[in-house]
Amino acid sequence: MKLKATGTRTLPQELFDAFDSPDTDEAFCQRIAIKHLHVRPEEIGPATHYVQESDRIVPRKDGTLAVEVTLSKVSVNWHRSVSNFHNALQEIKEIYSELIRRHVPRGTVVQLFCTLQLDEKIPGLDGKLTNLLEIGPFWIEGEAA
Repeated sequence: MKLKATGTRTLPQELFDAFDSPDTDEAFCQRIAIKHLHVRPEEIGPATHYVQESDRIVPRKDGTLAVEVTLSKVSVNWHRSVSNFHNALQEIKEIYSELIRRHVPRGTVVQLFCTLQLDEKIPGLDGKLTNLLEIGPFWIEGEAA
């Protein structure tokens, strides 16, 4: 599984540093892979479950800011329920919302959009079969001083 954030290049460097940090990798492994997707701790490895360095988005003329986060290479298997995938996507939203609030200046808003890419189709929130779960976009306000 690969977790990757992409953000407007004018966001604070501290936010990109947080996206690409061992702490974010640990949160991914503990809060998403183990807790929601039922990966056994001994199965987690640096080549199988990782956070990829973030990419940059070209800024819009109006100055609006964005972060898109994708968890890809996720297998549908017998020990993962449909709700596990939706809960994992919600946890991605929570982790990255926390990072945005912590590292973006107070009063600045960032649009957050999260996706989870599966190797097979499952029922989406609308009941239709899909292999791409999406949540958002949400507007997250920074809280950094």
